[in-house]
Amino acid sequence: TTKEIKSAYTKYKTLSGQTTTSIDKFMRLNIVDKPPVNVCHYVATYVNEERPGELFRSSGGELDLTNDGSEERVEIGAEGSAGNPYISLYDKKTGGPIDIRWAAQDSKEWWGDDISLVLYKDGYYILYSAYGWYPIVLTQLNPSNYERVICQFETVVEEVVGEKCEDKALCELLLTKQRPSYLQFTESHQLEPGKLHLSETGAGRALAIDVDNDGKEEPIIELQYASLAGPGCAYNFFDKLNEDRNGLVDDKTHELLVAMQGLSSKHSRDPVPHCLGNTTGWFRFNGITYYETKFHGERPVSAAGEFHEVSYIKDSQVHKVCQYDFKKKVEIKVCLDCELSEKKPAAKRGQATFPEKSSQSP
Repeated sequence: TTKEIKSAYTKYKTLSGQTTTSIDKFMRLNIVDKPPVNVCHYVATYVNEERPGELFRSSGGELDLTNDGSEERVEIGAEGSAGNPYISLYDKKTGGPIDIRWAAQDSKEWWGDDISLVLYKDGYYILYSAYGWYPIVLTQLNPSNYERVICQFETVVEEVVGEKCEDKALCELLLTKQRPSYLQFTESHQLEPGKLHLSETGAGRALAIDVDNDGKEEPIIELQYASLAGPGCAYNFFDKLNEDRNGLVDDKTHELLVAMQGLSSKHSRDPVPHCLGNTTGWFRFNGITYYETKFHGERPVSAAGEFHEVSYIKDSQVHKVCQYDFKKKVEIKVCLDCELSEKKPAAKRGQATFPEKSSQSP
C-alpha cells in the first residue's frame, strides 16, 4: 500500500503541481523507506511522530492474535463504573472464553487506561497506554495464551514556558529550584458538611492572605474534594471563610476564586484542570499574591497531567499569568527481544517463533 501511495502521489504532484501536508508527513516516515529496527522502536517512533493511529489495525473481531494459524474472537472494552480496560479471547468454534495467563508475573499490575492492538511484521501485539498516548507496556500472546511482556516504555516530559505569558520571567522562575515557596496554611479548621459549597468535601487548614491584592488580608481555607464514584476523583482547592471562621461566604471574592480555579458553585466532578489530583498553593512575588495549580510529581504521567496554571486576582478580575507547553518523548526502557529481532528475519504470518516463558518482571 505504501508503494502505491508513493507512486500515486508522485503522479499527483507532477500533474497538479501541488502537495498535501499530511501525505508529505507520511512520506518522510513510512515503514518501506524507514523500516523499524524492532516492534519497540516501531511503537516509540510513531508515537513520537504524533502518528499513533497508524500503529493500529483492529479494535477487535476475529483475529489470529496468538499467531498460531487459527483465529479467535478478540474483544476490547471497559468494565465497571471506573471504566477499567480489558481484553478477552473467545474460542471461535465454541464461543467459550479463553484464559489469558501472564508469563512475566504472578499478578498483573496497572498497565494503563487504554488497550490497543498493534499489527507488526510477525503478528499482533497488545499495547497498554495511559491517557493521551503515553505507552507503558507492549505484550504478545504466544500459542499457549501466555501474555509476555516485550517492551516497557517511559515517556519523558519536558515542561517549557509558552509564548502567551503575562510575566515570562516569573513563569521561567517557577520551573527552577529558586522558585518562591508556598504560603503555609497553619490554622486548623473543621467545618460541618452543611457549611461547604460542595458535597464530598473536607476542610483543612486556613490562613489570612491578601487573596485579591487589595491590601487587605482575608481568611482563606484549603479544601479537598474526594469521591470514589466511577474512576475516582480528588483535587484540592481554596475558598473564603466568614468573619467567624465557622463557614464559607458567598461574595464577590468567592465568585472570583471559583472562576480562577475552574470550579462550579455546585457539585462538580469535572474541575479544571483535572479530576485526578493537583498540587496547588499560593505564593507572594514582587508584592503580588499568586495562585498556582499543576500536576502531581516531577512530570505528568498521562495527558491528564499536562496542566500548569498561574494566576492572580486584582481589580475584581482574574489574570492568567503563565502558559506552559509539554514536550513528550517516548523512550524504550526495556526491550526483551531487541537482540533477537535485530539478528533474525521476521517470521511470516502464522509461522512466528516465540521465546521460552519469561520470568522477568516488566
